[in-house]
Amino acid sequence: MGLVRYYLNNPNGKKSTIIIATIHCFGDKHKISTKLSVNPEFWNKNKQVAKTTIEYPQGIQLNFELEKFSNRLNDALKYFSENDIHPTTHILKEELFKNESKNKQTNLNFWSLFDAFVLEKSAINVDVRNYNNSLRKQLKAGEKVYGAPLSFGALKLRADGFVQTWDNYLTFDAPNSDGDFGLSPNTIGKLHKDLKSFLNWCFDHGYAERFSLKHLPTIMMDVENVYLTEEELDALVELKLNGTDKTIRDLFIIGCETGMRFSDFTILSDAQLLKDHISYIPKKTSKKGVLNKAIVIPKSQRLLEVLKGYSAPPRFKDSVTVFNKTLRELCTKANINKPYFYEIERQNRREEISKAKYEMVTSHTARRTFCTLKFLKGMPAQAIMKFSGHTSERSFLKYLKLDAELTAEKFKGYF
Repeated sequence: MGLVRYYLNNPNGKKSTIIIATIHCFGDKHKISTKLSVNPEFWNKNKQVAKTTIEYPQGIQLNFELEKFSNRLNDALKYFSENDIHPTTHILKEELFKNESKNKQTNLNFWSLFDAFVLEKSAINVDVRNYNNSLRKQLKAGEKVYGAPLSFGALKLRADGFVQTWDNYLTFDAPNSDGDFGLSPNTIGKLHKDLKSFLNWCFDHGYAERFSLKHLPTIMMDVENVYLTEEELDALVELKLNGTDKTIRDLFIIGCETGMRFSDFTILSDAQLLKDHISYIPKKTSKKGVLNKAIVIPKSQRLLEVLKGYSAPPRFKDSVTVFNKTLRELCTKANINKPYFYEIERQNRREEISKAKYEMVTSHTARRTFCTLKFLKGMPAQAIMKFSGHTSERSFLKYLKLDAELTAEKFKGYF
């Protein structure tokens, strides 16, 4: 049914060369690399095997691998014969190395695949920081604690696997933004969500056999994030400022009046500032290679007053950390210091936190302020979502931060 002969790809070479298999079967001749190599000095051309000498003890293992190749070939030819298949060279090669390919897929370097995933994501989405920064950083840290290279096998394990070790590290030992240790359940849930996106990408591309991801729950708990009232915004606007302080205050007010993110309101251009409205494409959600829809927002009176003092839109090129630090200092000057009490869960414990309101203000407070104030004024949720760019009501409702007293006052007519 078939005949195989082995010869060297470069029989006169001085270095190791590939061993080629010439296969005669079903009236055809095929040349296929065995993926094995040997130095011509240690090759027995007549017997088509490696020499087994004191100088070349590896010859025994090499001949064993050649025998395995011959056995795989016989199995493949038997399969083709029984199923009346006339194989091409490509089909024969696929059948010979199918098990090896499967093993390679499950043992591919985890981080090389992660890099490929981030690269593919970046070709579609402008912002891949969740994967390239946050997830990468925490997985690397977890890998050190786990004490072994990350692999799909380690991720698949439920008991004593990577996920169990990683979650324990994230819950108790990972540094957080407060200078303490232990991440919030929501942060851990977000990391789980992003890791599952990567794993599903690997499954879909055939880089790993699919396994259950139920041990990576996406936890979402209500969190306390403040918004500013109309009175507090007025207090900020009334501050007499100049230089960087004025730029940061005005950019924050622009965010509060438009619902734009930090990545958008800090790079406003003249082209986006039209006569009666602002038109822009959100940086975070824009995708490459597709026609992204612009968000169009009418200019409020407060926004017009802020922009009046500039010949060109204000810009901020420093980090968001610097922006937030200065913003909190400005909120202190504006007496935005109402005591704020809330609970958090960290290290599997509930803690009651008390802070002055200014301590909780960040650049993202602007976006929450926009959504909440517009809702309190009676604007329909669907309309607010058009301006904020939210695509689902569920994610939008997370942005509504309604004080219990304000909510009771606004809706007391329903009781």
